[in-house]
Amino acid sequence: MPSNKELINEANNLADELELSVQTDGLKNESLAELVSDLRAKKRDADIQTQADDTDDTDESGPLAKIDEHRVTEGRSVTTKRGIIGPGGSIRASDLSGGESSLQGLVKNGAVKV
Repeated sequence: MPSNKELINEANNLADELELSVQTDGLKNESLAELVSDLRAKKRDADIQTQADDTDDTDESGPLAKIDEHRVTEGRSVTTKRGIIGPGGSIRASDLSGGESSLQGLVKNGAVKV
């Protein structure tokens, strides 16, 4: 297990990146490790959210417009690389580990509509 000093430095660095304030004074190694783990998870979630925000900014008239035509049908949800996409959510072949063939399978079984 990393030392308290290493954990405190990592916690402070992660908190700075996330623009959060953390109090590490008086925490023991186990508590520091838990704090760092929580901050890593928050950073990972923030990174994923940023990536999702970046990919949703497509030009409706551009070459990617056809990609956004696939939507999850009502009463269904699909687990993707971006997370769970609920009814009405936009889904692309790149979101699925099986790519285009997986997307076509979802269309065929009614989970996704064009």
